[in-house]
This record gives sequence, structure tokens and C-alpha cells, in this order.
Amino acid sequence: AADAEEAEALFKRIDKNNDQKISAIEIWNVTSDDGKTANAKWDFESIQAAVQKYDADGDGKLNINEFKHAVDELGAKSSKKERQSKTQSRASKGARTSKSSSKASKSRKSGKDGAKAAQAAREAPPRAGRRDSMFLTPSAGVAISARLFMRLVTRKKLGVETEASIAEPRPHEQQQQYWARLAGQPVWMVPMERNLSKMPWLSDGETCLANAMMHARQLKRTPLLLDASKTKVVDSFFNAQQGCQVLEVPKMFRDHQLGHRTHAQILKDSRKLFVAAMREGQILYVQLENKVTEFAAHYSSEDCFPMSVFDQAQVDALKPYIGPRGEDLNHQTSEHPFAKVLREADLDPDDGKFHVGHGFQVVVCTHFDKDEYVERLQVSVPLVKMQAIKVIPRGEP
Repeated sequence: AADAEEAEALFKRIDKNNDQKISAIEIWNVTSDDGKTANAKWDFESIQAAVQKYDADGDGKLNINEFKHAVDELGAKSSKKERQSKTQSRASKGARTSKSSSKASKSRKSGKDGAKAAQAAREAPPRAGRRDSMFLTPSAGVAISARLFMRLVTRKKLGVETEASIAEPRPHEQQQQYWARLAGQPVWMVPMERNLSKMPWLSDGETCLANAMMHARQLKRTPLLLDASKTKVVDSFFNAQQGCQVLEVPKMFRDHQLGHRTHAQILKDSRKLFVAAMREGQILYVQLENKVTEFAAHYSSEDCFPMSVFDQAQVDALKPYIGPRGEDLNHQTSEHPFAKVLREADLDPDDGKFHVGHGFQVVVCTHFDKDEYVERLQVSVPLVKMQAIKVIPRGEP
């Protein structure tokens, strides 16, 4: 029971985004400092291999049951190896001590005694209470520690890393250095696709762009993607995603100018997209293209499409309302600005509440390049709340 509780506590510590799953990069980021204390040799690829091995449902991450199974199995194997290693070490030490203390005149007898001592040490069971400090007992305050898990999963096949892997720069250090270089820069230049030569810390299936957007959100900034490519690959990508609600700003502008939709209808339709994205846990993709649309003046209102949509801090503040067990965003005590856009028809027909789905985020994209987007968009969207990311398609330098 103590082991299970410690495993659950460690799982929650690693699961920073609270999606009930942990990835190799989350394990690496959270426990690498513990690894330094444990004097362990770290290898990110080995962490990935361990995650893949115990990933029973094949989604590339570990849920709590898969994690517990990994800890139990790795702990059992490692404890056995530790006992074997200690027994062999004691036997070897006994033999060396016996040999060094013998006199030349009694060499034959001492040799026999040493051999007997070595044999006895091999056959003797490990003494109770003598365990590696890495494998602390519940009485010592913890049964399974972050250091234990990391020491286990980062051993290649529960063996010892090669000198080459030890000498390689740690992926999390490369990640820190990469973002440190970009800190304070108004525009990040990021490849759209997966490129391990640029970002060697990427988890399975993760792209450079996805990692950059995640880092922007960690800095409380909404991703503003700059796509000046001829093929407009970013728009094509997000428009093809099933879990994405696309707000086509140019169409809003054209419909309004041509009288195809009234201003009130445009706000109503924008609200529906916004609410649908929140409820289903989808991305709200604001597709600006090359239009300068003043949201604050023309297409924003507190009860339909508030400007706080572009504030990552407000998106993060939805955390208490996420999932069926979360709080009711529509409750009269809710002070979140997004609660004002809800209508009775948006509520769950079973319980009359509104819960936000896992994964809701906001992404904005423009076709203006890095040298012109500020001048063009400064009256359109709150750039101070955003992080501009210049997207580099495949094949471009």
C-alpha cells in the first residue's frame, strides 16, 4: 500500500499538464535533478525505451496503472541485481583480505581459508536491513522515490550505460540552453516538423512547432504563428485537424462587407466556435491570413468573443473546470471571463453544467512575416499577450 501511494505521488509530480499520462520528456524534466543526487548516469533514449516497453495501450505515454507496473517490475529486477552484486562484492573482498593478511609460511592454509570464506559469503543470504540507500523502506519515509525510478529506467536493459552515452550532453540541458538562447527574442524561428538535430529532447511523435507552442504557453503567452510560406502549410495543417475549431477571420470580414452576415450573426457564430472548442477540448484556431481585423473594436464582446481569448493566463485559469469532475464554469459563483459567453443551450443536458474538455487551447496564425507583423497587427490583437513563432517548413533554411 505504501508503495502504491508513493507511486501515485510520484506520478502526480511528473504529470505537469494533468492529463493523467506522463511522457518521457515529463519524466526527464521533473526527475533529472534527483538523478544528480543519486549519482546516476542518464540517457534520455533509455527513458523513452522504458516508456515504450510499459506502454500497454500504445499511446506513447504511461497512465497510472502502466506506471505502477513499470515501477514494480523494475524495482523487483533491480533489487535482485543489487543483492547479487553485494554478495559478490563481499565474497571478493573477503578473499582479498584473507590473502593479504596471510604469512608466507602459511600461504597454503590461508588460501584454503580464503576460499572457504569466499564460498560461505556466496552462499550466505543478504543480511536483513542492509539495502542500498536508493531503495529506502517505508519506515525511512519513502518506498519508491523519483531517484529510484529514474535510476531504474535509465539503465539500458538494467545494465550500465556506455561511456559514449554518459559523455553525450543531456537532452534536458540542451533544451534549457535552446530556450535560454531564444529568451527575450520577439520572434522564435522554429521548424514546423520533427527535427531531432534542432530539438533532440522531443518525445515520440512530437514536432518542433508543437514543442515551441507548449513552451510559449508555459511562459503564459498565446502562440502567434507567422506563416509566410507560399503553400501556407500552417493553415493547411490546422484546417485538416479533426480536433480543431477554425475561426476564419477573412471570411468574417468579407461576409460583413458584402452583407452576407450581420455583425450580430458574426459574433454569434464566433461564440459557437469558441464554446465548442472549450467543451470538446479542442484548439480554437484563429486564422488571420493577411487581414488586419480590429477584434477589440468590431468583433469582440464580453458575452460572445472576449479579448481575453488571446490571454494564455485566462486559458490556464480554466484548469479547475476541466473534466466531468471539474467545477461548473456556468455556476453563478464563477468569476472566469469565459463564463459570460455561455448560454443555456451550451450546458450538459444531464446535469445542467458546463465542463471544459481536456486540451482546449488557442492558436493564432497570420501570413505576415516577422518584419511586418507588429506594424500590421498591433491594432488587431493584443501582441503583448502573444509569442510570435516564425514557422520554417520542410526544405527551407
